[in-house]
Amino acid sequence: MTNFLGWLISGLLFLIVIFINRLPYMLENRILQDQKTRDSHEIQIESYFKELGGKEQKEVLEEWSKILIYMEPVSDVNKLNKLIHKTVIYGSVKTINILSLMTQYTYTDMKTDLERESKSNSKFMIYVAFLCCSLKQDFSGQQIDPLTLLKVKISDIKESENEYMILIGEIEEEIDNV
Repeated sequence: MTNFLGWLISGLLFLIVIFINRLPYMLENRILQDQKTRDSHEIQIESYFKELGGKEQKEVLEEWSKILIYMEPVSDVNKLNKLIHKTVIYGSVKTINILSLMTQYTYTDMKTDLERESKSNSKFMIYVAFLCCSLKQDFSGQQIDPLTLLKVKISDIKESENEYMILIGEIEEEIDNV
């Protein structure tokens, strides 16, 4: 009887040792499986929004790029609100963060900058350039530097490139802190 009990305990200990040896691999497989599940879920969501919102994303990008290229303020408040609404619906988290920083700037600091006759129009247009870059990333996956977009329209940017770089740095820091 003791011999049988010894074999039983040895067998159980052997199974426990095997289980302990396999435990890290089982945990690693579980973590990888969870990661794959999360990734596939994110891909499904992204694909769904691309499928439904591809055309709308393009339209939003077109509207913001028109503001940047024509450099004319949007005088129709309803049109601007619709554009902001569409941006919130079809933009990524980063795009919405940039949009919120830009709108907060227009509500508060832009008025102060206009009174001081300082950088207001430049800073607003840089926000729009950042927004266009982020929307371009959302729509096509391509990354563009905001300064490159500004160079498309501003003919004398070389003369004040350092000022633009300072403003771009400020906005990048704001985006990073959101």
